[in-house]
Amino acid sequence: MSQEDRSLESVGGIVVVEGPDSGLVVPLDERPMVLGRETGCDVRLVDPAASRRHLLLAPDNRGRWFLEDLGSSNGTYLGDRRIEREPVVPGAEISLGETRLRVLSVDEIQGSLRRRTTRAAKRDPVAQICTRELFEMRLRTEVGLAAPKGGIISLAVVELDRARELEARAPGTLVRVLPAIALLLGGVIRENELLARFGDDSFAALLLDQNPTLAYVTAERLCTGTQFVRVDVGGESVPITASVGLATDKGRRDLTADELIERALGQARLAREAGGNCVSRWVHVSARICLPSVSSDVLPTEMEGPRKTRILRTASLGPARTTLPPPVLRIPGTNESGDEGERTDPDPSSRKRRDRG
Repeated sequence: MSQEDRSLESVGGIVVVEGPDSGLVVPLDERPMVLGRETGCDVRLVDPAASRRHLLLAPDNRGRWFLEDLGSSNGTYLGDRRIEREPVVPGAEISLGETRLRVLSVDEIQGSLRRRTTRAAKRDPVAQICTRELFEMRLRTEVGLAAPKGGIISLAVVELDRARELEARAPGTLVRVLPAIALLLGGVIRENELLARFGDDSFAALLLDQNPTLAYVTAERLCTGTQFVRVDVGGESVPITASVGLATDKGRRDLTADELIERALGQARLAREAGGNCVSRWVHVSARICLPSVSSDVLPTEMEGPRKTRILRTASLGPARTTLPPPVLRIPGTNESGDEGERTDPDPSSRKRRDRG
C-alpha cells in the first residue's frame, strides 16, 4: 500500500520496533502524547539517548496526527529527515536516539495488542485457565481500546462462598472443584471474552461489548453456574455458591483497569455481606440503562435460600425469564449416590414466577 493510500487510514498507535524499549505498543486516542525519559511523560522511554521530553504526538481538530520535536538534544527524524513538526500517517517510521518507532493504523494496533495479550502459554496449574497476570494485561488492553470508541466493558469477580470453611471441613476440596467450576464458567462467557483465576478461591471474567443488561444476565449465570458443582461434606452433598461483583463502565479517557478491578471487588464484598449466592453490581452513569430489580432467571439453592441481586443506582424493569440450569457435576471423591430426591423451593412466589415464564 502506498503512502498516499495509507494517509486515508486512521492512526491507531505506535510500536517500538528497535531500541531499549523494543516491543512496546502504545494505543493513541484523542489525547496528545508526550514521549521521553521524564517520569511525567505519557510514554516513558528507557533509551538514554532520548531527551527528558523528546517529542509530541497530537491530533488536530480534523483528526490528523502531527509529530513535533520538543527541542530534543539529538533530534527527531521522520524517515531519514530531521523534522520540527510534520504530519504522520500509518506506516511512517520515527527515529529518536537509539529508538525507532512505527506508526500503526487502528486495525493494526488492535490486532497487535490482542495478539500480545492472548499469546502467553502460562496457565493456572490448578484451574487450567488464564492467570491473573495475563488477565490484567488483557484488561488494560481492552480498556485502552474502548477509550476512543466509548465501548462498553464489564468486569465480573466470582468469589466462592465459604470456600475456606469447606476446605477446613474437607481438605482438598478446592483443588477438586476449581477445574470443574472453571469449565462451567468458561461455558457462560463468549469466545472473545476471558476467564481467569483471580485468587485462591475466586475467578474473574472480562465481558466485552455487552450492554449492561446482557452483562447483568451473564453475571447471574456465572453466579448460578457454580452451584451445580457439589462436594461431599460430612456425608452431605453441598452445592458450591458464589458472591459475584459486577462493574460496568463505558470507554473513556480517564478510565483505568485498576479502577474497574476495584469497583468489581467492592461489589463482590457487598454481595458477600448480603449473605452470598447473589450478584451486586455498579454501573457508571454513562452506561446506565434500566435493569431488572429482582433476579428471577435462576433457581434458589437449598444451602442459601432464594437468590437475590443488589442493584445500585439503577431503575427497574419486570423480572427476567426463567432459564434452565446446566446438569449437576459431581467431583471425584464426593458422594456418588446421585439420589437427591425432589428439589424443594423455599420461595413459593419465585416458583410461581417461573411457572408463568
